[in-house]
Amino acid sequence: MERILAVDNTEENLLRSLAAAVRNNVAQYSTAGTCHGDVTLDNILLTKQGLVLLDFDLAAVGPLASDFTGVATTPHWEAFKTGYTTRRPITAADEAAIPYLQVVARIFNLQFHLVDKPRFRGEESKGEGWAAAEFDGLRAAAAVLL
Repeated sequence: MERILAVDNTEENLLRSLAAAVRNNVAQYSTAGTCHGDVTLDNILLTKQGLVLLDFDLAAVGPLASDFTGVATTPHWEAFKTGYTTRRPITAADEAAIPYLQVVARIFNLQFHLVDKPRFRGEESKGEGWAAAEFDGLRAAAAVLL
C-alpha cells in the first residue's frame, strides 16, 4: 500500500497561497533558458582545466535565476554575483525572481520528503525534521511575499 504523508489545513493553505504567488509573479521575471537545477558545491569539480559542473538530473528549461536560489541565501551571494557578472549579467528581474523560485525549490523538496521518499524509505523525513524545516522556510517566505 502506498504511503503518502498528509499535511494539515494550515500547511495546505500556505502551499496554495505561495503557489498562487509564484504563478502570478515569476513569469514576469527572469529570462528562460537551460538551467542546471541543482547548483551546489557537491556538483562542482575543480580540475586543471577549471570548474566542471556535474549531476544534470534536474536540468531543464526554465527561469535562469533558478540556479541562483541556493547561493542567494548564503553569505557568499555578493561574492558569487561579482564573479558571475564578469561573464554574464544578473539582472534586477533575475534577482526579483529568486524569492519565488526559492518557494518552488522548497515545494519540490516537500514533494520528495512527504511523497517520494515515504514510498521507498518510510516516514522518517517527517520525524527527522526535513519537512518541518521546509515549512519553516515557506512560512518565512510567505511573510515577505504574501
